[in-house]
Amino acid sequence: MITRFLPRHECPHPAATLHSVSSLRVWTAERVTEFEARYAAASKGLTITAQKVLAWSAASLRPSPVMVWTPAQTGQFLDGVADDRLYAMWHLFTHTAMRRGEVCGVSWADVDLDAGRLEVRIELVQLGYEVAEDRPKTEASDAPVSLDKASVTLLRAWRKQQAAEQLAAGEAWQGSGRVFTKPDGTAYHPQWLTKRFERLSFGAGVPPIRLHDTRHGAACLAHAAGASMKAIQALLRHASYSITADTYTTVFAELGDALAEDIASVVPRQRPVGDSSETAGLTTVSHLRKNG
Repeated sequence: MITRFLPRHECPHPAATLHSVSSLRVWTAERVTEFEARYAAASKGLTITAQKVLAWSAASLRPSPVMVWTPAQTGQFLDGVADDRLYAMWHLFTHTAMRRGEVCGVSWADVDLDAGRLEVRIELVQLGYEVAEDRPKTEASDAPVSLDKASVTLLRAWRKQQAAEQLAAGEAWQGSGRVFTKPDGTAYHPQWLTKRFERLSFGAGVPPIRLHDTRHGAACLAHAAGASMKAIQALLRHASYSITADTYTTVFAELGDALAEDIASVVPRQRPVGDSSETAGLTTVSHLRKNG
């Protein structure tokens, strides 16, 4: 049962229990390697998938409670869940920086696919395991969310699928009006989505992050695409520029380092380059020029 707009003191916002974003770290190749070794030891002897996912998702195995995927890892996740019924939702999470409760609470009445944007008027929050409707976290949080063309296309297809499911459900359809619903029209419980996300991430072969960390990941994608800090502030719907800058400056620098290594690793070379002290005595660029 969903209760509408409980008083703020009775409806604590989920952000109150989130880890400090000062601990935000990128899943670099070195961290992934270390994690995989720790997970291999922790999951030794486990044969049931649910047990493996539980061990894999343990916060104690991660370098930090708050982790973010690189763009390549985000792509790997999306490729891995492309056939999932809720693919449009996962795409929205990774591209729009929307919070879990916002995605759960958004209604079709708040979506304008022709304009390519949606409004966040309601989000679903948990009171224990009960769910309540709440207003956006801050005044800035209800700013319009811009949708990329792929998100618009996916949402159009999803709306057609949902209409077909409504027709199939007949009188059993629960008309919540929400964008993302079960096949009978009822809204998803936020915690169910978290568990589903963990299982899908595990199956996609990416390192573990929290569902909320896709919000941080969207900011990192924007940074990798060349967006300014001001534009990223707008994406995240932060009330203050300083909040965005203070939160992401360090991780953006780290992400840049990781991307630099990714770029270098995909450039094919036939001749070794670099200083001989760093290439175990292999031929250097200067030597090639002198003897070319």
